[in-house]
Amino acid sequence: MNLSETGIIVSMRLKDGTPVILNGISGIAGIEEQHVTLTAYGSEGTISHVDVMKIKAGKNGTTYDELDVKPNQFWDELLSSFVDAIHGKPSELYDFQVGYDVQVVLEALRNPE
Repeated sequence: MNLSETGIIVSMRLKDGTPVILNGISGIAGIEEQHVTLTAYGSEGTISHVDVMKIKAGKNGTTYDELDVKPNQFWDELLSSFVDAIHGKPSELYDFQVGYDVQVVLEALRNPE
């Protein structure tokens, strides 16, 4: 029996008052209908990153068009590193702690006081 979490909803507000809502769910029916989307809604328009290789965007009051996305070596390298890590081989995958540590250094450089 698997008792892991299958969904998440996060609601927050940035320092400048911008609202942010994230939601996700896994393990649902209809595999062919599932997709991954990150959408940002702005005062002038909307942009969505859909299923890794699609970007759709539109200004408010216009159609939501798919933008051309050029092939990117990044995804091939990321997936190869992920597969290497699964097989116990050396890989260049970084966790949230590494990202946080890098951000601390960047913030210190931006604000040396």
